[in-house]
Amino acid sequence: MSYFGTPVYPVAPVSTSATVVNISANTTLGAGAATFGKDFVIQDPGSFTITLPAVDINLLGQKFTIFNACTSAVNTLNAAGSDVVRYFGANSTSVLIQPGSKAVFEVIASGTWAVAFESGAYTISAPQFDNGPRIANTAFVQRALGNFQAVTTVSSATTLTAAQTGSFILASLTGYTITLPAPVLGLTFTIYAGGANSAITIATPSGNIFLNGNGLTSRVIPSNVTWQLVCLGTDWVVASQGLGQAALAVPGYQKLPSGLILQWGTATATTGGTAILYPYAFSTLYTVNLSTHNANSIVTVSSGNATASGFTAYGAATATATWIATGI
Repeated sequence: MSYFGTPVYPVAPVSTSATVVNISANTTLGAGAATFGKDFVIQDPGSFTITLPAVDINLLGQKFTIFNACTSAVNTLNAAGSDVVRYFGANSTSVLIQPGSKAVFEVIASGTWAVAFESGAYTISAPQFDNGPRIANTAFVQRALGNFQAVTTVSSATTLTAAQTGSFILASLTGYTITLPAPVLGLTFTIYAGGANSAITIATPSGNIFLNGNGLTSRVIPSNVTWQLVCLGTDWVVASQGLGQAALAVPGYQKLPSGLILQWGTATATTGGTAILYPYAFSTLYTVNLSTHNANSIVTVSSGNATASGFTAYGAATATATWIATGI
C-alpha cells in the first residue's frame, strides 16, 4: 500500500481546563503548552504588542483565547515571520484587540491562524453607503443616522479625500481653495465658511459644481454660509445652503446663501452731495436706488459716484432719503 502527502505527527493533548495567564508587557508567545489551551488576559496600561507563535501543520486545531481587560488601550497581535491571520475573509499580519474584546485564535493551516471574537467584537466598518449583508458596527450606524463622520478645521489650501466623506468642514480665515476629491457617486461634504469676510473657494478636479442649474468648476461660499455638496457621479451639486450673515438694523445688510447681498439705510441728500458708506463693502456692486418724500412735496434724489464701498446722495433740495443697494 502506498501513502501520499505530508505525515502529521501526534501532538500532546491540551487540557480542556484552561489556565488564565496575565499579560502586562510586550510578549512573544511560544508554540506549546505554555500557549495552547490558555486564556490570556491583557492588563492595564496596555498598548502592548503580542507576537503569535509560528505554526505548521502539526499544530492544526490548536487554539487559545485572549481578552483585552484594559480600560481604554488597544493591543496588537502580530503573526510570526511569514505567518498570517485569517480575519474577516482576508489574510493579515496583525490584528487589533479593542478594550473589552475576547478573541479565539486557532491554527487552521500551516502558517495560518483564524481569529473569531466572542465578545466586544471589533469589526471593520463597511463603506458608508454599503447595502450588503455585512453586520453593521456602531461607526457604520452613526453615519447611516446622518451624524457627521468627523469635524475638520482647515485654514489654508486643502484637498479633501473620498475617505473624508460625511465630514463637516469648518473653513476659517479666507483667501484659499478647498479642492473636492475626484467625483464618486454618493460622496458628500458639509462646508461652513466661518467668520466675517471668510469667503472660501470650492473647486472640483473634474466635472462641475452645480448651483441653481448652473455648473462651474469652482465656486465661492460666502462668509458665514454653509453648503452641503453631494456628488451625483461625475458632477457635484449644492444640495442645500445655510443661512447667511446679517445685520438687521438701519443701516443694515443681509447676505443670502446664493451670495447676493442686500444693503439699506438712510441718507441726507443735498445739492452738494453727501458721502454714504455701506455697512458691508461689496466685491461687486450691482445697483443703488434712492427714494424720498418730504411732507407735501416730492424731492428728486439720485446717487452718484457709486462704488463697491459707497455712493454720494444728491437732492434737488436737502431731503432725507432711504436707499437700497445690491451686489455680491
